[in-house]
Parts: sequence; C-alpha cells; structure tokens
Amino acid sequence: MNPMFNAEQYRAKAAEYQERVRKTDNPSEIREFGNLVRTFSELADNEEWIEQNSAKIMHGPAQNR
Repeated sequence: MNPMFNAEQYRAKAAEYQERVRKTDNPSEIREFGNLVRTFSELADNEEWIEQNSAKIMHGPAQNR
C-alpha cells in the first residue's frame, strides 16, 4: 500500500501552514493554521513510525468487499 503522502510531504505542508501563521494577525486563522500545522506534523510522525516499524506490524487477512 502506497501512502497518499510520505513524511517529508506532510512536513512540507506543516511548514507551509506555519508560514501562514506568521503572515496573519487574524486570531481564527492563527488557530486554524496552527491546528493544521499540528495535524500535518502528527501525520508525518505517524508515517515515520510506520516506516521504521513496518516489519513489526501484524497484517490481518485480506477481506473481499
């Protein structure tokens, strides 16, 4: 399974939103962009964890849907 984004791409999106935080003084935008920075950073962390631990992950049987 190929992830939609890899950790590097998630980090780039986090940096993009961090830059938007720096460029606005609108409190609701700061909050929204800050949440997106955290979300994309967490997604990057998760992708890195999966890459480092993929051999330890148990995969269940494939199911037909």
